[in-house]
Parts: sequence; C-alpha cells; structure tokens
Amino acid sequence: MGKKVLSLLISVLMVFSVVAVAFQGVAADNINNLGITTTVQKVKAAPESTEKSTVSPLEKIEPTLLEILNGKESQGTIEIGDQKWVMVHISATKDIKTSFKEIKVVGKTRFMDTVVYLALVPVSEGSADELIKIASLPEVEGISRSVPFEPIDIKKDTEIQTKSIPLPHSKFAYRAKPQRLGVRTIDEKPTISIRDAIKGRLEELQKDSPAVNGRANIEVPAVQPLAVEPGPDDIFAVYHHGSYMTWVDLNVTGEGVKVAVIDSGVDFGNPDLQDAYAVDTNPNSPYYGWPIAFDGNSLIYYLALGATFADAYSYTGYLYSWYTPTIVNVTPYIYGGYFGIGYRGDYTTVFTSMSLANIPDDSERAQLINNTLQWIGNVSSVLLVDDDGGDIFEVLYENALDALGVNYTYYEVPNETANGPNVTVLSSYDLVLWFTGAAWNNTLTESDVSNLTAYLESGGKLWLISDDYIYDGGLDNTTVKYNFTTKYLHVTGALEDFPVPTILYDYISGPYHGGEVYWGLYESPTDMYADYIFPDNNATPLLTGFTAYAYDMHYGWLYTDVKLPLNDTLGVPSTSGVMKLGLHPDLALWADWYGGFVLVTDPNANQTYDTVYTDVAPATVIDFNKDVGHTKDNPVIQLDFWNTFDGWFGQDGYADLSGGMIYYIADGKTPIPYSDVVAERWGLPLRVPANGELVAFMIGNVYTAGGDHGTLCAAAVGARGRTFFGLTFGNAINAKIIAEGSMYQGGSWIDYVYFAVEGYDGKPGTGDEAQIVSNSYGASSIINKGYTWADRFLYYITSVYAPTTTFFFAAGNGGPGYGTVTSEGASPFVVTVGAAVEWGYRGLFGYDDGPWQQFMANYGDAADFSNKGPNALGQPDPDVLAVGEFALGSLALNSVGDGFWASDLWSGTSLATPMASGIAALVYQAYYEAHGRWPTAQEVKEILMSTAKNVNHDVFTQGAGFLDAYSAVEAAMNIDGILVSPSEWAAGKTDYEGLANVMYPGESDSQTFTVENMNPSSAKEINVSAEVFEKIGEVEFDVIGNSWAYYRIDQYIPPDADLMKVTLYTSYDNFDNNSDYMSDAYPWFRIYDVTFVDGNMTTNLLQQSAKEGNVVSAMLGNPTQKYHDMMLIQIRDIMRLYGKTSTYPAKVKLEFYKRTPWDWVTLDKASLTVGAGKTAKFTAKIKVPSDASYGIYEGAIYLKYDGKETTIPVSVVVASPTPEFEFGDNTNASGLYDNGNVYGYFDWGWRYESGDWRLFYFNVPEAEEGSYVIADVAWDGTITDINLHLLGPSVDEWSMKYPDVMGPYGLKEIGRSDDGYVGRGLFLYQTSSGVNEELIAGKAYEGLNALWLHNVLFDGNASYRTFYGRVGMAKVYPESWIESLGPRIGERTFTVELPEWAGDLTIMASGFSTPLIYQDVVAPPTGNSDYYTVNVVSSPVLDVQLTSVWDDIAGVDLDLYVYYNASGTLIEVGSSLTSTSDEHVSLSFPYPGQYVIEVYSYNNPAPGDATYDIQITTIDGNELQVKNVTSTSSGYVVDMIYNLTDEHLNATVPLNGIILMGTTKNPLLFQIPVTITPVPYDVELTSVKTSGVPDINGEYEVTAYVTNNGPYNATNVQVNLFRDDLPTDVQAVIPLIQPGEVYEVTFSIPVGDIELHSYKIAVSAPEDVNLDNNEKLVYARGVDENNVPWVYALGESVGTAKITSAHDAGRRIYYVTVDGEHGVKVTTLIKLPQDTIYYHVNVEGATLLNVTSRSVSDGLLLYVTTKLNSPGTIRVEFRTQSDYNSISAMNYVWYMLYWRYDQKFDLLYQKAVELGVDNETLQEAMHYNELADQYYEDAEKYMTPGRDALAVAALPYMRKAYINILEAYNILEQAIEEFQEGG
Repeated sequence: MGKKVLSLLISVLMVFSVVAVAFQGVAADNINNLGITTTVQKVKAAPESTEKSTVSPLEKIEPTLLEILNGKESQGTIEIGDQKWVMVHISATKDIKTSFKEIKVVGKTRFMDTVVYLALVPVSEGSADELIKIASLPEVEGISRSVPFEPIDIKKDTEIQTKSIPLPHSKFAYRAKPQRLGVRTIDEKPTISIRDAIKGRLEELQKDSPAVNGRANIEVPAVQPLAVEPGPDDIFAVYHHGSYMTWVDLNVTGEGVKVAVIDSGVDFGNPDLQDAYAVDTNPNSPYYGWPIAFDGNSLIYYLALGATFADAYSYTGYLYSWYTPTIVNVTPYIYGGYFGIGYRGDYTTVFTSMSLANIPDDSERAQLINNTLQWIGNVSSVLLVDDDGGDIFEVLYENALDALGVNYTYYEVPNETANGPNVTVLSSYDLVLWFTGAAWNNTLTESDVSNLTAYLESGGKLWLISDDYIYDGGLDNTTVKYNFTTKYLHVTGALEDFPVPTILYDYISGPYHGGEVYWGLYESPTDMYADYIFPDNNATPLLTGFTAYAYDMHYGWLYTDVKLPLNDTLGVPSTSGVMKLGLHPDLALWADWYGGFVLVTDPNANQTYDTVYTDVAPATVIDFNKDVGHTKDNPVIQLDFWNTFDGWFGQDGYADLSGGMIYYIADGKTPIPYSDVVAERWGLPLRVPANGELVAFMIGNVYTAGGDHGTLCAAAVGARGRTFFGLTFGNAINAKIIAEGSMYQGGSWIDYVYFAVEGYDGKPGTGDEAQIVSNSYGASSIINKGYTWADRFLYYITSVYAPTTTFFFAAGNGGPGYGTVTSEGASPFVVTVGAAVEWGYRGLFGYDDGPWQQFMANYGDAADFSNKGPNALGQPDPDVLAVGEFALGSLALNSVGDGFWASDLWSGTSLATPMASGIAALVYQAYYEAHGRWPTAQEVKEILMSTAKNVNHDVFTQGAGFLDAYSAVEAAMNIDGILVSPSEWAAGKTDYEGLANVMYPGESDSQTFTVENMNPSSAKEINVSAEVFEKIGEVEFDVIGNSWAYYRIDQYIPPDADLMKVTLYTSYDNFDNNSDYMSDAYPWFRIYDVTFVDGNMTTNLLQQSAKEGNVVSAMLGNPTQKYHDMMLIQIRDIMRLYGKTSTYPAKVKLEFYKRTPWDWVTLDKASLTVGAGKTAKFTAKIKVPSDASYGIYEGAIYLKYDGKETTIPVSVVVASPTPEFEFGDNTNASGLYDNGNVYGYFDWGWRYESGDWRLFYFNVPEAEEGSYVIADVAWDGTITDINLHLLGPSVDEWSMKYPDVMGPYGLKEIGRSDDGYVGRGLFLYQTSSGVNEELIAGKAYEGLNALWLHNVLFDGNASYRTFYGRVGMAKVYPESWIESLGPRIGERTFTVELPEWAGDLTIMASGFSTPLIYQDVVAPPTGNSDYYTVNVVSSPVLDVQLTSVWDDIAGVDLDLYVYYNASGTLIEVGSSLTSTSDEHVSLSFPYPGQYVIEVYSYNNPAPGDATYDIQITTIDGNELQVKNVTSTSSGYVVDMIYNLTDEHLNATVPLNGIILMGTTKNPLLFQIPVTITPVPYDVELTSVKTSGVPDINGEYEVTAYVTNNGPYNATNVQVNLFRDDLPTDVQAVIPLIQPGEVYEVTFSIPVGDIELHSYKIAVSAPEDVNLDNNEKLVYARGVDENNVPWVYALGESVGTAKITSAHDAGRRIYYVTVDGEHGVKVTTLIKLPQDTIYYHVNVEGATLLNVTSRSVSDGLLLYVTTKLNSPGTIRVEFRTQSDYNSISAMNYVWYMLYWRYDQKFDLLYQKAVELGVDNETLQEAMHYNELADQYYEDAEKYMTPGRDALAVAALPYMRKAYINILEAYNILEQAIEEFQEGG
C-alpha cells in the first residue's frame, strides 16, 4: 500500500513538509474546518482509501495534557485503584471509527458541526503515543483536557501572617488510638471497630493527619487585637463600591438573584456562606427545596465509570469525588446497662464506670451529681480527689460543684503512680468524690485501696468515678482491688471498654446525654472506655445508659465505635430500621482531621431516605448524636467546637468544622441532579443510585484542584458578614450562590457552562438557572484571544441561548503589560473584570498609621498585576474594574478550624470578578423590581459601564472604570443616572462584535450614541468630550533596590496631572546576575501618602507593585488629590522577606499625563440636555490622519453630569490596507500603549501572558500561489527579546452561523517565533537572527491578518525599548521541483520575491541521494519491534517512510520511532503513531551520528503473513547546485542546476534533494523539495458533482472525482477544500492511485447564510507532472425559505458563471441571462409571486436540464438548471391565482369543444370505414385522435377534484386536445365529403 498522510512529530529543530513552507515554528497553512466533513470512496479498481491529516498531531494536543501524561503535572487526574486517569475532549469533524487500546471513550456529543468525544486517558508511559495516534486522524481537530483552564491564582498580602494555636487534647490521647476492644461479643454478636478497618489511601491520609498525630491546630491570622475597634465603615471593599449604601438606602441586596460560581467548589459550612446557597423553588421539580449545585467532576466520572468516593467496606474509590456511597446497611442495636451503682449500709459507696466529663452539658452534669449526692445523703463536706494523671477534668467537676453550692476541698494527686490522700485526710470529710479521668494504670494504688477501706470501715462515704478501674485490676482476684470491688463497691462483673452511652437515666430523673469530651476533639480515652457493670444483690442501680450500636446486616457484626442516633425515649430516626453508612468525601477531614462518616436514615416514612447525619470529628468514636439530621431544609453541616473569645473548647456561634452541603440523597428513582441532561448530551448511560445509597455533597477544601479558590470567590459575591469581626462581606448579601465545582479537578467545561444557564431541568429561563456566572479562570497561552471556539461559543450562550444570563470573566494577573488579557476574558461577549486596589484594611490591621483609613483610604486605581487590553480583536479590555487588591474572603473552614477567623485578605482578578458579579446581582434585583423582567446580558453590561467611576486611567487599563453599585442600581431602577448605548466603541468601517473592525489611514467612521436619563423627574445637563492621555512630563532618578529606603516624589507631580505612572526598573544583569534564568531579585515598591499629625509623620499606602522581573510599574489616577503633605516611594524587594539583604542599583521613572482633546474625534454636540426619563443622541466621528502610524489606539468619550463622569472606551485599529508596511520606529515613548515601544514587564512567577504585547492589523487583498506574509522586527537593547505571532483568516462554524456578528471569518495563528517558553512566564532568549531581530513568515491568505509582538525579556538598561517593524509579501515559485529521470543535466529557474529589508538571500542545496529500501519485511508480532540504523554525516534531512497493505487487509497497526544514539543511550527524536501502518517521520538538520529506527507492532492480527516496506532517506551529495542568482527589483531569480552521476541515471526510485532558502536574518524561511522520479504521473481532477442548491442550516455536498492519467502510481494525493479562497482544515488524502483508477471524494459543508460562496477543490501530489488539471470551482448560496430577498439570483454553478441581465417583460414573463464558461452547469433561482399556479420555462443558448419549484415565505421559487453553451437566456411565463377565473373559463371552453368533437369522432370514423375511405386517411385521422386522447389525459391530471388551483396547467393540454380532435374530425369529414362527391 502506498504512503498515507504524513503525521510529523517535531523533536529537533523543525519538520520538512512536501511543499515550501514558512519556518519559525508553526506555519499553519489551513484554517478551521467549519464542521465540514469528508469521505473518500473508491469507484474504480482501487484499494480502500483512508484519509489522514498532514497537520502535526502534536499541534492538536494541549501541551498541559502532555505534561500530565509525562508526570510533570497532576491536576485533574482521577485515581481509581492503582491507575490514574485524565478526562479529555477529542474534537472531530465527524465520527471516529478507529478503536484504541487503552483510551476509553465514554461519551460523545455534537456542538454545532463539531463532534466532541469524552474519553479517559490512563496516565501512563504509552498514553501520549496513543493520543498522538488519535490526533493523526484527519477528522480530529484537537485533544485537550475536558477543562483546559487554571484558576487565576490568588495573591496574599505579604504582611498578613498566620499563627497556629495547638488544639488542646488529653494527656492520654495516645491511648485512644487504636480502640481497645474489651469484649469480642455482645449477645453473641461479634464486635468490631470500624475505624480500625480503614485501609488504603484513606488510611495513609489518616496516618499523616496532624490531628491524628496529636498536632491539630487552629490557623488564625496574627492580627489580633486589631489596631482599632471595627465599625460599619470597615467593610471597606463593599463600602467603596457603593454596595453598603445600596443595601441601606435602596434596600437592594441581591434578593432573588442567583449567581453561579464556576470554580473549585464552595464551602457553605463557612459561617459567611451557611445560608447563601440557592434552592430549587419549582414545586413540580423532583429536586424541589434542595440546594442547586453542580459537581461536573463527580458527575462525569459517576456516569462514565460508576465512580464514587470510597465506600465503608473496601475503602477504595475516586477520592476526588464528592458523591459518597452509603452502601453499608446497618440497623440499630440498642443496648443498655448500668454505669453507676450504690450501696448504703455500714458505709456508703457509689461507683460510676464512666467519666462525668462525658456528660457534655454542664447543667445535666450538675443535676446528675446533685441527685447522686441526695442518694448518698448527709453530705456537708466533700473532698474532690483529682486522680486523672494531670488532665483537666477537674474543671468540669468543679464547675458542677460550684453551681450546686457544695462545700468541697480540692485535692490533686500529683501523678498516676502517686498515692492519694491518706486516711487522716479522708476522714475529715463526709464524702470523698474520687475521679480518675483518662488514667488507666494505677487508678487506685494499693495504698489508696487500703486508705479508702479504712475510711469506709470508719463510716466514710465514697463516690469513685473511674472508667478504667475495672480494667486496672478491679475484678482481678489476684489483686487487692478485687476484694475492694466486690465487697465495698458491690460489683460482680463488667463489660469493659465501650463508648459512653448516648442516653442515661439516674434513679430519679433523666434523660442525660452522654457524649465525647469536647465533641471528641479533646481525644479523651474516657470517650470510648466506659464499662457496663453488674452489681450484686445488695447494690442499687443509680445510673443506666443506653446506646444504639450499628449492627452490620451483611456481615453480622456490631460496630461498637459507631453510635447511631438515639432520642430521649430510646427511639431511632428510622421507620424501616435500616440505615445506610458511608464515609464523608471531604479530603480535608481525612488529611487534616479525623476523617468523617455519613449516615442516611428514613425517619419519616418506610424506605424514604431523606435525612443525613454526619460525624465530622470522629476523633475517638463515630457518634452521630453530635449532629442533627440534615434534610433539604437544613443541608449545611457544621460543627461549632471552639470558643474564640475564651480560647478554649466551647461554642461561640461560629462553626469551626464543615461537613459541606448535601444537595441530593438517592431515592432509587430520581437521578442525580442534571445527570439526565449530561447523560443525554454525551450519550452516557443514566445511572440512578439505589435508594439511600448515595449522597451528593458540595464541598470546598484545599485538597481538590483549585483549593479554596471557589469559596473565596463565592464570598466576594455574597458573604454574609460574620467571620473576622463580622467584616467579611460580599457585594450582594442576599443573593444566592449556585456552586459549581470542582472544575479544575475534572468534568467538562461545556457542562459547567450549560448548567449555569439551564439549572436542574436543562432548560434556560425556567427559574433554576443563574442570572450571573462568575468565572475566575483563564487560558494563558492562547494567542488569538477573543477568536477561540470557546470565546465565540460564549456569544451563543449569552446572546442566543440564554440572553438574560451575564458571564463575568477575570482579565488575569499577568499585568501590567498591555495585551495581556487572557481567554475567555478576551471574549467580546462577556464582562471582563480587571482588579483595582483597596487599602481600607490597612488602618484596621495597624499597617498604616495615617489618618486616611478605612473608608477614606485610597481605592479604585488599577492593581499592578491586572491584565490589560487590547484583545486580539483590538478591542478595549477589561470592561470594568472591581476591588482585586485586597478584600477579606471566606476560607474553607476545615483548613482553619475556627469559624470566627475563617477569613483572609486576598487579591487578584479572581477576587475582582466575583466582586463585580455581586454588584451585578444588585443590578439584576433592581432591574427586575423596576421592569418586571430580568435584564439581558447586554443591558447589564451597559448599566455597569455607564455608571462606573472614572479613575483616570487609560481605557486599556480601566475600561469604563471602577464599578459603582449605588449608581448602577439607581439607573436600573429608573431613579437616577444615565445609560449610554453603546457603552464602548471599536471604531471601524465594519461593525462586527466578533471580528476586528479596522480603519485605514485617511478613513473616517462615525457612531451615534444614545444617552438615556434614568431620572424620571429632572433633566440632565451633560458635557461631552473626546479625550486621550497626553504625556506632560517625566522624571527619572537613581535608587537602591532592596534598600527599603524612602524617596520623596510629590515635588515632581505637575499640578494638572490626571495620571501618574511609576516604574521601578533595574538591569537584567542585576535581576539574573548569573545568566542562569534564576532570579536574583524581586523588585517591589510602595507609594505612600504622608500626613504630619501633631508634628509626627504618618503614612497611608496608595499603590504598590511587585514582580519576579526587572521592571515593575503601577498607575495612580488624579495623583495630586491622593496625598496630603508629601508622597513617598519606598524601594523594596520581596526576597528580603526570605533573608536576602544585598542591594542593587535601580531607577525610578515617573511619567505624568493629562487628558487632552482627541483631535481624531469630532462630536456633533459638546453638551446634551436630556429630559427627565428621556433620551438624546450625539454622534462622534473619528477620522484617522492619513499619516497615522499603524497600530492600536485608545481613547475615551467622557460624559460629565451631576459631578459624575461616564467613560466610553474607544479603540481604533489603524490597519495597513496592504501587506507591505512599516511600523514602530517611534522613540517618543508614551509610557502607555504606544505603537513603537515595549516596556518589559515579564514575570517569572506567573504565566505565558506576562510581558508586553503590541498588535498590528493589515489586509492581504490577494494571495497568489506560493505567497507568504513575512514579518521582521528589530529592537534596541541586548537580552531584550520580542516574539512574533502571525494571525490569518480562519473561516469557522461561528462565522458561518452568525456572519453578522462574527464577520466572514475569525483569526488563528499561522506563523510564530520559536518562543523558547519554559513555563511559569519564563522565556529563554531565542531569536531567528541570533541578535536583536526576529524574522518569520506564514502562508498568505486573503483578508485581514494580524501580527502580535510579545516582549518576553527586557534588558532594563532603559525604561523602554523601541522596535522597528516591517511586514511584506514574499513569494517562492515554484514551490517544488519535480523532474522525470532522463537527462543527466537539469535546470530550473525559481522566482524568489523578498522585501529588500528581509536581508540578503541565502541558499543551501543538497542532493541527490537514493533511499535505503527494505521491502516485504515480515511484520513483528504484537508488542515486538524491528530495528534499523542509519548514519547521518551532513544531510539536512532524515526521512523515514513506513508503508504496508496489511492495515487494510487485516487491521495491522505499525508505529515508527526514530532515536539518536548518544553513546549507547537512545534519545527519541521523532515518531509517527497513526492508527494505520503508514507512518512518516522527517527530521530537519539531524545532528550527525547514528540513528536507530524502530518499527513497533502496536497490533498485528496476522503474524507471519503481514509485511511492510520501509524507506530511509538522507539527502547528501553536491549534484544539486546554485547556478546563478540574479537580483531583480522585487527579489531574485535563482537558477538551479543538477548534474547526475551514472548511478543516479540508473535509479529505479526517486532521487531526493532539497533547496533551503532564507535570508541572513532567518536562513530557514522556505524549503523546496526536489524530486527526480523515474515514475511520473498525472493526477487529474476530472469532474465535480454537487447535491444542488442547499438550504441554510443544511449541508452542501461537493463530490470530486480524482484519477491518475500517468503510467505510474501516484502517491500521497491530497484533496483540499477552499471556501471563498480561504483554505479549510479538511483534507482528504488518497495514499495510492494506480493508473486509471478513480476516487470519489465528498465534502459535506454546513450552510449558515444566504450569501453566494465559492468552493474550490484542489488536488495535489508530490510528483505530479501536470498542475493544470488540478482544480475545480463551484459556487453555491443557501436558501432560507423565510428570507428570499431577491427575485433573480445565482443558486449554484459548477464552474464560473454569473447573471448578466434580468428583466420583467410584462404579461407574466421574465427573462434572465446567464453567462459563464462553456459547459458550466448553472442553477438559477427565480422567485415568482406567491399565488403562482402555473409557469412555463424555455431557454435559449443553453440546455435546459431541470426545473423544480418550492414555496417560500413570499413566493414560489423556481430552480432552473441549465448547461451553458453560450450566454443562456431563460424565459419564464407564469400565471397567478388572479388569472385563475379567466383561465378556468377558457379551460371549460376548450373542454366543451373537445368533448363535442370527441363524441362525433367515433360515429364519423365508423361511417368512413363503412364508406370505404382508404386506410392511409383512416390511420392519419386515428393518429390525431390518439394525440387528442393523450393530451386530454394529461389535462385530466390537473383537473381532478381538490386540485382546482392546478387547472391553469391543464390549459395548454386541453387546447391541444381540442386542436387534435378537430384535426382528426376534419380529416374524416373531408374524406367522406370527397368520397361521397366522387361516389
């Protein structure tokens, strides 16, 4: 079998392809395939063909996914058993037929025209290879993690420190682990400890748990006590946003609004969030009353694999699942017995076999003691003997005795082995109350027994309280205690070592409630070692206890450490008697605490499991009595065990441990919420858990991917203000949170998005969906940010599918460089949020001592790390700013252990985004109350942007400004303010939201803005201005880095400065002084406002910046208003916090800006008066100066009114109208976004997006064959590095579906620099030229193109670096050289067009070589390999091709690996792993040495029979030479020549050579393969057929027929589809076409609009000798039956054709003339009136092939198909319903005439026969009679009942019937007359 598609793996340098390509990384020639699918089918004498993609498989696989498979990352993996898996999305254009070994496809769905597979990939050595094998399939578009995002990491205040408070525990806590089983049976039932059964990973977590190891800590901030008393103004973040006053004044709190937080999960156990969850309020929903939550990670693995958290039998499962299986059926076994007895006689004794510390309630404990004292009687003095070995139980006894007013003396036994008081001391008291606590050795010494015996014998009274006295020999008849026990205590036996009973009664009253000391967290052994005691007949039972133990119904044993719920009447909460036991799925409980257990019960109805009990602190025993039953009415699980204010165990009203939130309990019938929707979406089986056997939790912890990020985000939305002195608030205190987690751990992002807008019922707009969706994550390395599938998908979600849901996305934390905004924040269809500073906390925390604290602190300036615009469309981003540095946020409770302190200061755009979402919730509530409906996403965006506070930053930094909740709510409620529409303006001649709108120099554009006055009672006077920031001054001075020194700067600030930019920079040599890419500095500065108070200098922080780079910068708006007496800058360094004290030279640069009129913009009005509740309009016109530099420009239109200012961000993309232009070269750096300079800003502590970006657009009006876009950028400053990224047009499914929004295409990367990216924001210095210049090229495509510049390294010897850029066109023709073997000498001339600035042409040539060929090699068995070696000396390429026919014959799959032999160590340098046996690896410039080639048998079902061929090619030799190079005005003419040897002339296989062309700036721009073949062939595209004119939303099929006219086999024949001259990614490859064979290639193309599109099919093959018969062109337009806006149109032409004229000739006649290529098949569309009931079509100059018609909304549409011979004219005559009456009358006349003569004909014919009329006459008459009958029958077809409207069609037939019958009659009549006259 011939070669199939070449799936190339790049390992060293680059990959050669079979045509000339542009180098420097990706030179992507194709564009997205729009959902187009293709099939290849043999139609004549050909083996089955397959199709593959020539795109490198590695380019289709997400890099992070490969890192996971290679063990470099672990986020998002699932571990089941001993195997780790990762969930992936495989996107394809059609169904994948190939099966795979290890990868498990678990689901499949279709979005638009893309098939998406959900698959599990094992994290193992071979999985990457198998993914590459899948990616090699042509229909596969991409493979990524199912959630390919990371959270936008949070930033903490470096000044905030935490301290650990060790949790107190019993001195004998170690004795409580493991449990000591006193007896092995109860009532013949074996006993077991469930805790001792824990194994596997959970056991490992418990072994390492700090709590289990006695190191449980409470983590609290080290800020107490606060510097000042907290007050209402200290909720600084929400106060400055105006939310606080919105709650107070406007009573708008977010009530009724649901906000989805898609993130890592939410801990609703945190006191701030415990009542913030959303609830399903639809009474018809099966989930009515339950919280609304979604865990895509747990759900997808449950549906796909049945995976859940570990169960309580096997203790294995998916530990990142929050679905816990409760499959252990237990029934309560209530067991009771005596725990206290007494004897009264000569002496009095009371023995209690459990510690009274285990009666947690103080009043109950006191009551029990009081009752016992009464039974003892006559007690006036008590000796309280503390013999607990040093524990703290005395406090509990003393409290009780004090409460009772008992006269007692406290006596402490020093230690366990010491003797207690002697008999003298004892005899001084009426009663000795002796307790031993948790001590279990020497509970009573022999001396103690002797003294107590003597005391009793003298009439004393003893109350011994000891749960280990019996264990310590009390019933051992070999000890002195035995006699004391039996004679004095009157105990005869005991069941030892059981948990304290749940319910107790004494001899008088009860119940009392037994439990663990301090909820078990004190870890007292007394919790678990109480004894059932048996008294003798003389004793009186005083205390009886009962416990409901868990009896395992399957194994038949009792879990004696599991205490089931038991009420005061000894009832259990179960009607069936069967409860369900499981493990709690919060890993934090297992890793940091004591684990957790879950119990499901049916208290209300038999087998109706609707209640969950938990024990989240099973430190000693599992006691579900600590909990109340949780139902949908109280789904949040909490434990309050620590009193912050006392610093000791107790309850302070703040929960300290969380059990999460339950939102589903299985009932055996109802599926897990939303699982039915997800199952249907992916084609997964719907699993419904058995009744009571699964509980779904929503959890937030630090152990799931993303940590407590989701809880912090939820708090920013709607924290209720309880933790941290009641200061932790979100902006919408009554909004409800829909928690969606744990996204970073797994699930499908698509499911998370859809759930947000659909809710449980899978339908938007029904009430269980979110109105707002907060998304604090992004994809950092996306280059075409704003154009990705996900970016555009969000248009469909927010504008089409769920238009009343607004999505908020974080801009990212890679600032302060421009162009850093990340996808999906770069999407034009979301609200993108940047971060602003908020320093109100600093006075409260004591960090600032100045008077401007709390609400007077500085806020609103953009945080230094906040990402900036523009996006790849050149649009402003972010849209708004919200507090992102700093605010208090709620923490996952189980990582703190103290609910009061479960909050922390945090920052990032991750904070800003939910802050903005909370403000939007206020807007939603207000809007609904005012308008009775939810606002649309667009309305919300306009409200927020129109009312934001201008903070006087440029719009690429601030967008519209800092969100103002109060003003936004007023506007939404029609109270006050203004709304502006549109709220931003991306100027341009087009008006697309999803495509760059560009302007060329000298062009103008205008935009009309509508201003609405929301105040219903007073007019607004509004001043309108268009302004830009202009630099008015700068100052630069030297400082010392890491000195922490202060420098005064206020003296430099001009009085009219509106904006100040502060930059601290140092040389790269200071930052990385060893040039080892390890940072040696971490610059940091702070700016302070200085105020002198009573002569003392005080400070308040204004701004700061820090970054792991050598340039840090921040902005301060309105700087003169920000300070009072002085302004200082302090020069810091983060590394000082880690002990580094060395300093380094640095500089500070201050730049000052003033807003000045934008001379590009003219306004038709400088002011507006807008009436109350009215609107007004103004128009802005922007004219780009003809000499304007290319690039992106920013400015704003400002509307001033009522002391407020609305900012309308404006961006202008000034593009070059041609691909030949220069840019940059402007050393007058603005310091803001300018088009000539970059400023560094790289950050080795962040991600790919960090640095400084610049964007340039240009138009390519025409792209000829062999043409390339070439870009060159040079710059100043050694070590500074700028990477280049070329973006080209890419038609995608969104452009086809929504062309009015998305434009005709999007943009995707077509060429790039080899960027040297290592990770975490670190780029290596790497340029194509070796110096400060980068030259790249990419295949040219017609339409808008763009060039990104990414500044990734900066020398730091100046504050900016100027770049000098040029873009031009290059052309190489021909792009390959193919000759037939014959003459010894051959020559070929190449035209190379290069811009002069690209550098001097360089040419390298090598050739010729013949490959090493091994044929008919028997393939190795499955899992085995064959090996070959080849030595490379100087060859520029190593090419290995493997082929076999056995993949088609028997399914043999062989793989190919290439290794470099490095002194015996084999290093893989290339591989090809398709799902066939046809593999290809090509390496460019292989390092000299030996290479080992492995043929690996992945699957060989035909061992011994299957064979393969392998061809190994190196290109050596000097037969191929440059003959001559001639310079021309546009480039070069290159004459190449070869001179073959005799050996070459006798070759029977192709001879291979290569020509490498480039320039001195990049010598590897182009490659030209040279092939001299002894086997030429001619591949021809013979014909094309189509499916006809398509309908929109349907598919248009184009089928091409490909043949080989040559005498030899054609290999690797590629068939490509172009739409509107732009290529698609869809490519069919026919590996082998033998002479005369024909292949049929069908493309199925989705149709999304009614425009006429061209579709070009192009065929190519490496050695095709005739390129003139390789293309066919088809034109087609979609028809929308509801929208036919024309009367005449070209519907389809197979070839080139057009309508040249069309006119209405009157009298119901149209003429349409079509001209085109001779023989072209054309379908012309002609729309007739709607009531047309008859038409007739004639053509001239063409052949009429077919006429059909269909009804459309406003007419009858004719499809007239013709074949053109010359200009063809179509004549259409028609009649309408209005003509019907006259036509019907004519029909009747013709019918009556026909009938009259038809009736006479037979009689006349008979008469003619009788008269002897000749046969010839009779036959002639009969002929006309038969014609008449036939026409009559034709007419009858249109005159049947119910078809009256078709009668018009009968008219011509009826007339012809009459004419023919009349002719027949006349013939006979004349013959008879002649016969009679002659007779």
